[in-house]
Amino acid sequence: MIDKKQLQEVVTTITDCMKAIGVIAAAPTLKQGLQGRTPRDFRQELLRSIQRFLDAGEVLQTAQSGNKSLADAEPMVREFQALVEKWNPDVNPEPGLTERARETLMAMGIPEPPGGWEQLARQFKPTRA
Repeated sequence: MIDKKQLQEVVTTITDCMKAIGVIAAAPTLKQGLQGRTPRDFRQELLRSIQRFLDAGEVLQTAQSGNKSLADAEPMVREFQALVEKWNPDVNPEPGLTERARETLMAMGIPEPPGGWEQLARQFKPTRA
């Protein structure tokens, strides 16, 4: 059984992961999302966020986002993680990475925002590094 503190940790983990992937999904706003960090530093933060999401395993088996099971998104998240590991960070990620980020968010229950993915001007501020 998961206690309240563990649940809060998992919610933070899921949120941080979705926000980080959202920065890539909104490729034209990537420079804004970097908030002064280098693309390499952002890549490392993104990989840490993805790994924490994947490490949440047991809780993901019952978690939902929108009408999607987060456990069902795990294979897509792992595929995205593999692409990010190969990414040579630049201010403009290659289109394949951006498209996969968008597909990964949709698999996680996050629909395309009104006005398109480019409107995702949210900036990634991890709760923990």
